[in-house]
Amino acid sequence: MGRKFTPTDENKIYFLTAYKTALKNETVIRDKIKTLRERQAAATAIQYTGMPHGTDLHDLSDYTVRLEELIMDLTEKMKKTDEVYEVISTKLNTLNREEYIALYQRFIREKNPVVISNLICCARESVYRYIRRGLEHLEVTDADIRRIDELLYAS
Repeated sequence: MGRKFTPTDENKIYFLTAYKTALKNETVIRDKIKTLRERQAAATAIQYTGMPHGTDLHDLSDYTVRLEELIMDLTEKMKKTDEVYEVISTKLNTLNREEYIALYQRFIREKNPVVISNLICCARESVYRYIRRGLEHLEVTDADIRRIDELLYAS
């Protein structure tokens, strides 16, 4: 009895779930940046006395420069996730309030229709209608999907 999604609807759902993928990527990137900054702080905290110690620690400046380059690369990836949010939010903001909430909560936050119906104070059947209408009204082109893929998966 469940509603079957058309291929166009599937593309729109994929487009919306890219927001969640970008959020996961952002979390991973933030953790990596934190780790690199900790390593960078540890490397710069070593005090040199000028006396030879018999270790190969004279290359720490190269190491900290490399860490900084990695941090800059990750920051660029973070900017791409911000762009994904912007593209998806712009498309969602063209919908009316109920459609926006239904699509956002269903496909990005992964809430079930009962929870969504409580959020917008309507019957569960109305939520299904808002989802269906929201998918109909959401304007997503193949170029939008290619752009999202490019931002999320290009290295």
